[in-house]
Amino acid sequence: MANKVLAEIGVIGGTGLYAMEELKILKEIKVKTPFGDPSDKIILGTLAGIKVAFLPRHGRKHAMLPGEINQRANMWALKSIGVKTIISASAVGSLREELPPTHFVFPDQFVDQTKGRPSTFFGNGIVGHVPLAEPFCMAISDMMYKEAVKLGIKAHKGGTYCCMEGPGFSTKAESNFHRKMGYSIIGMTMATEAKLAREAG
Repeated sequence: MANKVLAEIGVIGGTGLYAMEELKILKEIKVKTPFGDPSDKIILGTLAGIKVAFLPRHGRKHAMLPGEINQRANMWALKSIGVKTIISASAVGSLREELPPTHFVFPDQFVDQTKGRPSTFFGNGIVGHVPLAEPFCMAISDMMYKEAVKLGIKAHKGGTYCCMEGPGFSTKAESNFHRKMGYSIIGMTMATEAKLAREAG
């Protein structure tokens, strides 16, 4: 898929993260994919000497609802320019008192409650099944958690991300159900993204 490595790491920004201040921007590119257009142009740059690609998940003007995001196009575009590692940031709601606003959480599991979103590159004659028992790269999560702690950021390692359909938030009954199920945080985008990233390899 990748002809030339333009970036080694892809950063996907969620709500409120539409740019990377420390990124030394080199250029912006528009990538065509078999699945349509990504959320926005991909910003290429360097960070600490490493080639990085940044893509705002909802577009820089936050013009897309969670269910409207073309996740397959986003992941395909990043893979096509050489990205092998994805760091994804998301704004989430907390289901635990010990996870108050402004704290960072590095989950190790997710539960997907979305419906109807394209969440695979397979199909149309191509059959494949990827393992998702461990849906995230824990080596990267551990590294980021340790760095966050060094920087004085209130951070938590582990937990389950509940991915809801949206765009409406949960009712009290739904939130109580999620808490009883043991979920830690709740959002609207990450599960589909993680599945596609695993398939892209």
